[in-house]
Amino acid sequence: MSQNSLLAALAIGVAVILGGTQARAAPDLVIRNVTVTDVRKSQFLTKQDILVQGGRIIAIVPTRPTGPTPAAAREIDGTNLVALPGFVNTHTHLWQHVARSIAPTSSLQQWAGLVYRSAHYADGADVRALTDAAAGEALLGGTTTLVDFASINFREDATPAVLAALKDNNIDGGVVWWRQAAFLPPALHERQLAALSAAAGPKHRIFMGFGPLSFMSLPSVYDGVITGRRMGLPLTEHEMENLAEARDFQKKLADYWAETGGGEALSAHDQRLLGAIVSRPPLSASNGYLEMARRAAWLRANTVPNQPLTPVEQQALGALADFDPPRPFALLEDWGALDGFLSIHSVWPTAADVALLAKHRAAVSHNPESNMYLSSGVSPILAYAKAGVPVTLGTDGAASNDRISMFDALRTAALLQKVGTLSAETTAGLDAWFWLRAATLNGAEAAGLGASAGSLERGKDADILLVDRRSLGATPMLAERNMADMLVNSVSGRDLAFVIANGVVMAEGGRLKDEAARAARLQAAAERMWRGAENGAPWRETMALRPEMGGKGWWRYRSVRPKDTIDLHLRNEGGSPLRLVLAFSGSTFGGQTAPALSAEALTRYPLKPPAGYRAWTVELLPGQGVAVRRGAGEPDYVIDLPSGSVRRKSVNSEQLLLYVADGVTMP
Repeated sequence: MSQNSLLAALAIGVAVILGGTQARAAPDLVIRNVTVTDVRKSQFLTKQDILVQGGRIIAIVPTRPTGPTPAAAREIDGTNLVALPGFVNTHTHLWQHVARSIAPTSSLQQWAGLVYRSAHYADGADVRALTDAAAGEALLGGTTTLVDFASINFREDATPAVLAALKDNNIDGGVVWWRQAAFLPPALHERQLAALSAAAGPKHRIFMGFGPLSFMSLPSVYDGVITGRRMGLPLTEHEMENLAEARDFQKKLADYWAETGGGEALSAHDQRLLGAIVSRPPLSASNGYLEMARRAAWLRANTVPNQPLTPVEQQALGALADFDPPRPFALLEDWGALDGFLSIHSVWPTAADVALLAKHRAAVSHNPESNMYLSSGVSPILAYAKAGVPVTLGTDGAASNDRISMFDALRTAALLQKVGTLSAETTAGLDAWFWLRAATLNGAEAAGLGASAGSLERGKDADILLVDRRSLGATPMLAERNMADMLVNSVSGRDLAFVIANGVVMAEGGRLKDEAARAARLQAAAERMWRGAENGAPWRETMALRPEMGGKGWWRYRSVRPKDTIDLHLRNEGGSPLRLVLAFSGSTFGGQTAPALSAEALTRYPLKPPAGYRAWTVELLPGQGVAVRRGAGEPDYVIDLPSGSVRRKSVNSEQLLLYVADGVTMP
């Protein structure tokens, strides 16, 4: 069908063939006479009409000066507009809007403890409020697809709330299940992941966040990897974010090596694998020295245009020890985690690490603003690009950025690499089109959504940013001379006339329709959560249980702190007995305790439960109940069982789990 015939057919609303299906309605939206940014071919197409129907782009055709044009429910005059594909933000923590500007002068390790103080006090409604606010700001900054690392999931209703909020905002992408924060036995872990995947649908994916080896126990990280692989989930995690993390990684492995009798409890293969890391000399305590060592190695291996090294300079650089930190990627490759892996931050790789990522077609989520905010370092994007490692862009959460604008991330990423090399010629290959693809096509492919997002093409979702060329930030655009560079270096969210996600106009003239309401809900949730962090919060609930709940899957897990008040009452209101499991993790991250790990993981990497772990399996006859009580600041829980009351000493920070057992019990 010719372009003219197609337009005429659409104008009278007759059938058009689209991907093998019949579409009989006129377009929902037509953007007329717009300049289209083709990120795949690195070009601009002027005087184009974009036709949208059912949330998808059904055609991009030259604007007809005369003759029939398709009628549409809404038309946008694109004469002064430039159409960009909606940005794909490959790493956010949307919940972190609650902790914006809480710790702007802290390093990553100090920052994490401050930011997470309030996270444990978010209920499902709070998570929705935080996610709605952050999603709104993401839309205003050009994001229409994102991968959210939902690390607030210290309770069973948090991740579903994030997923629901993304759908409400027409934002596609992924939600990362942070396994370490979910205190469940292995079978229930898989049940909840299966339920989330079913709820996600075709436009969202559930990722497995298995935990960084610098922070979590090695057996639990391994279990997250094999669980994700077994369930066919894409894997993602923070890796090599800063140099303190590299030191922590080696110490974590050294501690585990000691726990296993110097590796005696491990296989010969794992003794060699872990022993090679544990036996390495410790890293320098000076981050500055390590940065100098990395830069020296790079300068020796790369010729910088117009900056030749003299023999004396080469000798001086050679006197610095090679940058060679302990490498988590070697372990991840051994575990089969790197194929299709989305590696977050990845600021401090060695040349061997870059080669590993390239070998497995793993992608990097580059978060330049967060790396600057937390003094983490400058990621070697030039090395990734030369090796063919796909580079994507992320904003990270607002607690390590204070904004969530992909336009800001684009500009910062492009400028920061020039600072890192001090050579404009060296970074010339990282041009505006490289960064535009990082923010669009590369991100969509890394998120597993390359067929529906990341570019303006027929059949893809109608995720469209319309930049107003009449705004000061977008002026002057001089055809091919500077347009791509203007989009990267000059344009900001305030220059967006429209943000369209899945064919729906979500923002117009730089504003959301309900921006004030979102801000009010965010403010209220933040105040409530920080009050909880300071004063504790109540968990009071009366739960009516029935035996059939076990088959359907019923559980509650929550994070509890010393100042919290606990008052739970559970009663069997069914007609037959049921088994109730009540468990205390004894650690902040219940998902990394031994009872939450699979037999496969524990066979390879033994792990003992923490000293504070305790679980009861109770058979409740019809009418019988269990109560769990503790006043704020009290040293003990009182647990009322059918057989009598018992006491259990409080742990400073842990998770409490309740579930109806159906052949599944905690060890």
